[in-house]
Amino acid sequence: MLMTSFGIDVSMRFGGALRFFAAADVSCADFGATTTLLLPCGAPEKPIVVNHVYCGNARLNARAYCHPLIFAPLPNVVYRNDGKGTFTDVSRESGIGALRGNGLGVVIADYDDDSWPDVFVANDSVPNVLFHRTGPWRYEDAALRAGVAVATDGGARAGMGTDAADYDGDGRLDLVVTNLDFEMFSLFRGLGGRLFTYATPESGIGAATLPFVGFGAVFFDFDNDGFLDLAFANGHMLDNPAQFRAGASHAQRKLLFRNTGSRRFSDVTSRAGPGFALEKVGRGLAAGDIDNDGDLDLLVTNNGQTADLLRNDGPGGHALVVRLIGTQSNRDGIGARLRLTAAGRTQLREVKAGSSYLGQNDLRQHFGLGEGTRAERLEVSWPSGRVDVVQDVPIDHVVTVREGSGLVDRRAFAK
Repeated sequence: MLMTSFGIDVSMRFGGALRFFAAADVSCADFGATTTLLLPCGAPEKPIVVNHVYCGNARLNARAYCHPLIFAPLPNVVYRNDGKGTFTDVSRESGIGALRGNGLGVVIADYDDDSWPDVFVANDSVPNVLFHRTGPWRYEDAALRAGVAVATDGGARAGMGTDAADYDGDGRLDLVVTNLDFEMFSLFRGLGGRLFTYATPESGIGAATLPFVGFGAVFFDFDNDGFLDLAFANGHMLDNPAQFRAGASHAQRKLLFRNTGSRRFSDVTSRAGPGFALEKVGRGLAAGDIDNDGDLDLLVTNNGQTADLLRNDGPGGHALVVRLIGTQSNRDGIGARLRLTAAGRTQLREVKAGSSYLGQNDLRQHFGLGEGTRAERLEVSWPSGRVDVVQDVPIDHVVTVREGSGLVDRRAFAK
């Protein structure tokens, strides 16, 4: 179990061309070949306030939350699952507890394709951390040399939420991190060789995210065209931000970006329906197919307000949803990699437990297929090292793949 910085009332639909209508963090990983391990990231210890600093505008008697750098940074904590309901703190020996930071979001994924999970932590106002596995239960920070610690100007950002996926279809994992307003959200494109490039300017999300304080973040294919899109939940930390910056607001709307190919995104929020137009103090964001109809829906949690369930009713192409059952590996297949080949393209997914900000996506893996009518091959690489291959996978179905047995169940999407 890893802790960073340790120390539904409204329903909405999404219809028409793109319409959504109003209808610290935890993560898990399998750090061993056959042992299930849990990594939660989240609540800080009791904050240390330096000399009880007054934060805000004293002249106007307007208090505000103190900047994160007012507080002493805290270490991340890792708990090893020993089985039988017990855990052991292995923070020190793993090396993960050696670094202190202001961790908020965490995502665990194999960014360097060595078949072992690595840990990315989004830090608030200090450099991000990428814990790379160097041996059994040993990690070191590789964020600076990988290119994900800071932005291109060398400055740390106010990292909040994060997610990892292959948005450009090159078979390498990429990272997204939400930040403070006037910073732009950070998109890091994987280059291979344990390197990333800062891709915010080339991607088209920079200017559109500039006015927002982002928290929840998710890569997902909302229109089933086979390309991963982006959604963000936003909301200021301050409940009186306008007193400190003209035009700033506590409640903010969500953002939806459609992947247009060629490593670019288009802001389609204005066409995504009233669910995305709602202004709330957004925090958590998770994606999943709640009605088993083959398209991904969203759940947004808001600070001090009701949650928003955004049901996706927009038109989309064919799709496939894959559920994994581990036998030698952990039961849910956390850490498994799936490669689906269809219509001349191969899509990559990795089963993650915990990402975004205080969120957990559907563990089933969703693949949009567009107008494709056939999925030629599904390959599942399990944490145990076993590889299962399924040929001619039925599309427009939820299918179940059991480790060592292959396809064991198929159910057509709900109409």
